[in-house]
Amino acid sequence: MNKLKYILLIVYTAVLLNSFSCSENTLESEDKTVKIIEDLSVVPSKVQFGKDRVYHYKVALGSNYLPSDSLRVTAFFTNGTSTVNMEIYDDGISDDSLRNDLAASNNIWSGGINSNTFPEEGNWDFNIEVYIPDSTLIYDYVFQNILVNENSAPVINYVNGIADEDTLFSGFSTKNIAISITDPDNDASGFNDNQTLKLEIRNRDNIPKDMEYVREDPLGTMIIKIDSTLASGLATNDNYNFTFIATDSYGESDSLEIKSIRLENTAPIIYNLIYPDTVFVPIDSTLFIDFKVTVNVNDQQGNLMTEDQDIDSVNITTNSTRLMMDDGEGLDENENDGIYTMPYTMNSSFFPDTVAELPFVIEAVDKVRNRSNLLNGNLVFKKVSKSKTNRESNVQTFNYSNPFNSK
Repeated sequence: MNKLKYILLIVYTAVLLNSFSCSENTLESEDKTVKIIEDLSVVPSKVQFGKDRVYHYKVALGSNYLPSDSLRVTAFFTNGTSTVNMEIYDDGISDDSLRNDLAASNNIWSGGINSNTFPEEGNWDFNIEVYIPDSTLIYDYVFQNILVNENSAPVINYVNGIADEDTLFSGFSTKNIAISITDPDNDASGFNDNQTLKLEIRNRDNIPKDMEYVREDPLGTMIIKIDSTLASGLATNDNYNFTFIATDSYGESDSLEIKSIRLENTAPIIYNLIYPDTVFVPIDSTLFIDFKVTVNVNDQQGNLMTEDQDIDSVNITTNSTRLMMDDGEGLDENENDGIYTMPYTMNSSFFPDTVAELPFVIEAVDKVRNRSNLLNGNLVFKKVSKSKTNRESNVQTFNYSNPFNSK
């Protein structure tokens, strides 16, 4: 009887172990997942029908499967009963044609397809399927509405508002430029083969100066605005060409060139220099005094230190040259208001004498190295008692490195 119980116990234990092993395997299998990462995937949504052109697709998979698991990924397009297969790879091989994977085994699968492969126009679905080595489908995903249709290139009919040999004077007022674009693929029902419009300014010594606009109305005349910031970074010249390029959703384009435009770019002007007549420095070397120098800067191509404006730097020179800032930080009150500030912090250790003077000069330089007028000043420093400093100085506490070797 005891022997029988022992045998039954062994059998029961074996069953439990087998059951535990199966549950562990199931758990391990369930823990492995695959999922599309749409943000990292590149899926062209428009394919031009009937043209010898390659479109590249990249599908990013988030997965905890290992390369040794040898997942197989397939890709194909479907439209009703029609199917078009596309080879897709994760092997890091690119032949500059249909095969264009950049890195092996990174779970970003890449492939290309020639638009001539599609037998008909229509809204196609792009299907992804993932298999394990025994050909079991473990995941699928569909990118819907890949539009495959014929396309006509846009045509620029005319440009109004600027003409050959026009002059755009420094600081010119905002101008409206009208560009007439026709595209047979646009219609009143709402389909918009939406064109982007690029304005390239050429003959500019390789300085990048391109503006891009989006056509909001698929049928109407496109209106863009240009102002004097257009000349930012461009030296005065009589021979700029303005090339307007309209490009549709399929990458087909048309261009129209306006020649020999004179663009003027003049030097900035600085004015309204403000600084303290006398800086009262506490005798106590543990105390610091703060003050600032400010100047207004104006440039007819824009006075703000931003990408579209023309000011490159505003410099104050004492015993060294430093940049004045218009960033709204520290003692500079407002960002991009055209008032540039140089803040200082110092104490009595910077001056061996009771009274000291320090002359300075300020200059603004634009992006084509046009230099402004110069403004000069003279800072006077007097050592005084703490009470004197408190009475006659109205300053903010601000610790800033400066040309006087401040703290």
